[in-house]
Amino acid sequence: MVKVRGVWTPKLNYKQLAETVLSALAFNPSRLTGAEVKGSSNCHGLGY
Repeated sequence: MVKVRGVWTPKLNYKQLAETVLSALAFNPSRLTGAEVKGSSNCHGLGY
């Protein structure tokens, strides 16, 4: 854990996380559902 702007957050290797997520999406045997697409945009604060 590391403290960022006064808040404790998990210490993550963001490069490895991004590569893992992109690899999982690339090799996903089925299409993403609308809920999965909408949910992923909301977790980044885009709120489409």
